[in-house]
Amino acid sequence: MLANPARRITTSSSLLRYCTLLSSWRSVFETTLGLKMALLIVGAALAIRFGPFHDGDSWQAVLTGMVLVAAMAVQNAIHRVYLGSAPPSTLMTGTTTQIMI
Repeated sequence: MLANPARRITTSSSLLRYCTLLSSWRSVFETTLGLKMALLIVGAALAIRFGPFHDGDSWQAVLTGMVLVAAMAVQNAIHRVYLGSAPPSTLMTGTTTQIMI
């Protein structure tokens, strides 16, 4: 249940970044890829530090999950905005991202 609001917020912030930096497409694309990479690194570090999760409702598990959900949301936004003619790199989260865009 927590994944959808986090995905919406991250997708919206990615689109806001896109609108703000519209004049320089390449820098926006690279910045967004950097954001995705940073979120994946932070998510991996959290998973290594706090995992394995014996209680899925603990704050550590939720924090780790939300960071990784944010990374997936950024990936979806990148694909929808910049790589629309390429085949999708995700399957399950594409519809939610399309609705938010």
